[in-house]
Amino acid sequence: MTAAPLAAWWASWPPVLARELLASFGKRDQGALLIGAGAAGSEVTRSAALAPQLAPCDPMKVDTRVRMQGPSAAHPFGTDQLGRDVLSRVIHGGRPSLEWGAMLTGARDYFATAWWLSLFPGAAIVLVVLCMNTLGDAARDVMSPWLQEVKG
Repeated sequence: MTAAPLAAWWASWPPVLARELLASFGKRDQGALLIGAGAAGSEVTRSAALAPQLAPCDPMKVDTRVRMQGPSAAHPFGTDQLGRDVLSRVIHGGRPSLEWGAMLTGARDYFATAWWLSLFPGAAIVLVVLCMNTLGDAARDVMSPWLQEVKG
């Protein structure tokens, strides 16, 4: 499978999962899910806004002595090919969201030997996309007069 169809297939999953998740909840529970998705989305935004205070290290500090280390107490998400702290880069990457994509692009050559370089930025992207899809679907369900008539 080439990269383009694989990427299209992978990108189609978060909305499908969000719809299935919403469908599995009752009407009353969908409001709670809407609140939860909004809270998770706002937490990511707050973390990005407070990145300089929350990040344990400078995300651009290069330390070749600790390059490609897996998750540890000193670096909970591990380090990348230049020895930069991945957790700090994920936190700071929420500011300009393209940074997470750049981290994934840089990590693709190391997928077999340094799985954490892809896992944590990818998980951040999935979390944000899933929260926004869930929030959008739930808001549409709550506010759509057409859906109220159909369900009513």
